[in-house]
Amino acid sequence: MALSSKQFEALTWVLIGSGLLLLCLGYFARRSGAAWLGLGLAAAGAADAAAGLALLWWRSRRPD
Repeated sequence: MALSSKQFEALTWVLIGSGLLLLCLGYFARRSGAAWLGLGLAAAGAADAAAGLALLWWRSRRPD
């Protein structure tokens, strides 16, 4: 499955945005007393944002 440049960019920014949102939700969940839930959300958000940043880097190296 080949993605067009616009689809690739949209996927990249969705991953970055959702990752940062999950990271913030995890932070506030930990502060409210749900330590394990907050840690899980923060870890998922960090991985999500890291995947988006990796795609951003990969997009900058694509020839098209």
